[in-house]
Amino acid sequence: LAERIGDTAAAAELNSNLGMVLDERGDWPGAMEHLERAVQLQRSGTADINPGWQAVVKANIAQLQSKQGRFEEAEAAMSEAEALADRAEDSGLRHNITLIRIEMSLRAEKYRQAVSLLAAALALIRRDRDWRKLATIHTRAAQLRLALADPQRAADEARRALLLLNDYRSSKEYAVALRYSGLAKSQLDRPERGAQEITRSIELLRETASRHELALSLLASAQALTRYNRGEQTVDMRMPLTFRPVSQQALSDAIANLREARELLAGLGAKPDAQRADDLMEILTQVSATMSLKASERGEYLKVFYQLSELISLAMDKDDFLERVLDLVITVTRAERGLLFLVSGERLTPAAARNVDHATLQDAETVTRTVLRRVKRRGEMLFSPDALADPRFNTSNSVVLNRIRSLLCAPLLVEGRVIGAIYLDSRITAHLFLEDDKNLLMSVANLLAATIDKSVAFRRLQEEMSSIRQDILVDAATGCFLGRSKPIRDVYRIIERIAPTDCTILLTGETGTGKGVLARLIHSQSRRSGGQFVPINCGTLPETLFESELFGHARGSFTGAVRDKEGLLETAVNGTIFLDEITNTTPAIQAKLLQVLEERIIRRLGETQPRQVDVRIFCATNKRLEEEVLAGRFREDLYYRINLVTIHVPPLRDRLGDIPLLANYFLRRCAEKMNKPLTGLENQALAALTAHTWPGNARELQNVIERAVIMTRNRRVALEDLGPTFTRLTADKGEPTAQGRNPSGPGRRPPSRDAILAALRETEGNISQAAQQLAIHRRQLQRLIRRHRIDHRP
Repeated sequence: LAERIGDTAAAAELNSNLGMVLDERGDWPGAMEHLERAVQLQRSGTADINPGWQAVVKANIAQLQSKQGRFEEAEAAMSEAEALADRAEDSGLRHNITLIRIEMSLRAEKYRQAVSLLAAALALIRRDRDWRKLATIHTRAAQLRLALADPQRAADEARRALLLLNDYRSSKEYAVALRYSGLAKSQLDRPERGAQEITRSIELLRETASRHELALSLLASAQALTRYNRGEQTVDMRMPLTFRPVSQQALSDAIANLREARELLAGLGAKPDAQRADDLMEILTQVSATMSLKASERGEYLKVFYQLSELISLAMDKDDFLERVLDLVITVTRAERGLLFLVSGERLTPAAARNVDHATLQDAETVTRTVLRRVKRRGEMLFSPDALADPRFNTSNSVVLNRIRSLLCAPLLVEGRVIGAIYLDSRITAHLFLEDDKNLLMSVANLLAATIDKSVAFRRLQEEMSSIRQDILVDAATGCFLGRSKPIRDVYRIIERIAPTDCTILLTGETGTGKGVLARLIHSQSRRSGGQFVPINCGTLPETLFESELFGHARGSFTGAVRDKEGLLETAVNGTIFLDEITNTTPAIQAKLLQVLEERIIRRLGETQPRQVDVRIFCATNKRLEEEVLAGRFREDLYYRINLVTIHVPPLRDRLGDIPLLANYFLRRCAEKMNKPLTGLENQALAALTAHTWPGNARELQNVIERAVIMTRNRRVALEDLGPTFTRLTADKGEPTAQGRNPSGPGRRPPSRDAILAALRETEGNISQAAQQLAIHRRQLQRLIRRHRIDHRP
């Protein structure tokens, strides 16, 4: 009617009022249509329209656009509204527009801006003494404090708002304040009271027919199941939420409310809030699935303590005790990978590992050090429900490369003293670990810590570790001595005793085992580490040239000797010389070497004058020296001189447990060198590597991995990338080849009872290693063991 009679001012005002009513009722398209029509009428009218009224219309449009996720358009409309409000010179109008601006800032997660706007609004309203508007400010402040993970201050702000609104207990404003009060109390471990307030908020909003606010309170009922990782929060950075322990019924009720909220928000077109609801629904669905999966396994938690007690009483002195404990924890929590660290002096040393590559080892150490600091400061364990989304971890190499989701780390604590830690993670799903898992891990950690602290065997192990440098445990040069297998630990024990001395050392072992690497490592720990380490292969040069290289020569001593030359024995003075393949030397060279060892003197070729040398000598061979002596190919007196201390370097087939760690280490090195973003090896590839006999030892493994890195086109190295030797090996064992690689794929038969028994015998009952040999997942092997009623204890 107003438009028909040409009263544009009245028509504009009526369209504006109708737009606000439709906005409140949830008809946002209709509301936007009428608000925009009001703007058009304002511009087409002849009469002057109050700029304050124009500011209100523009601010309402900006608010609606913000709720729809149209942030840039909302920002432009709000700028116009603020300019019009400045012209109107109305403090009440300015306050209302500031409140809308605060709401927009919170929705866009501009928290710093919201803080300054709230301070300005508070100054305005205290001057005008409008208590209902003051309540709105306290409500928005509570919302802000929750976003910043400060639930105590959020609860205080919400309480002030509720007190101011005490005479309006049926109002929308009271219901909204109740929502944030309930959320804050849920964060403060008062979940029952928090849930009551949110439920009351939902009831009030159903009566007011405010669909958007109702949807937000329904969403809050699901958010109330979560809590923040307090103490880790900073402005403009929201941490992932963790879940407090809840019943399956409470979770089901929250999911039902969240489903209703999603429907309301989708119908309204509230994209930002709908996205929040979708994200939370995804997480709740994961948690619900995990709870359902683990509900049937709660009885297993009691078995863990029985099995742990049994391990402590029967297997404490066995080399794989810590590996068995780790397997036990991984199985019951459904973790994918794990590490157990012990503290040796000021150093953190990996004592047991499962399915871990080198990058993860480094990042796990970083995480564990963080845990130890937190323990000393607050006595807490460390938990991340989704490490990929967690700012504390999403820049870590292993988290990004391996796409680690769930992460949990607990300290081994004895009377306030930290002696180690257990680290678990999973790439399979976020929110894998629940509150029960945290409690279980903490209980296991406490029991294990007390056991280790009282154990003489473990004190001896810690003493061994404290004397072994980290670059031996994780060799930065080649990785050849990476691992924690017993043969390698025996080598470490010998190194500890002989490295500081000046004794001659004989290294024996097959080709490719890393005798040269070990020699270099011993040198690095000796008092001669500041001097040169000079390696020479005794079988690569003719006798005359070799003698010249080793002892030096005088000018004119042979054709081509145009100047005096210092030999390698002189070059290595105050250092170490490493004679590889010592059995390839001639009797004449052996006689001169004997003189070096007995008298510490040399004579250059063409000279009669002896020269004093101060050098430590390491020798190495891949032959049996006793047989060479009996055959007359090696001097017996030299044999006794160099055989003062012998270190036998174990072949790779005798350290099967180290193969996955070595393979992943070589993979990482080669991938970095070739700039290929690889994340690891598939399980079947690892199983094939473990089953191989490795006649070329670590050198052969390195070559195989390098070839695989070159050949693969995937993010993870598959069986076929290793080459025909390994695909044939797998086929000969009855395992699927590259054409049927998926362990759960069609046509895949589970291993027979005899195959399982053979694998368990070979690995001495180690579930993880047996599963790798059988190319199946550890959990599948455990199910098969139960099905066949196999006693896998050694």
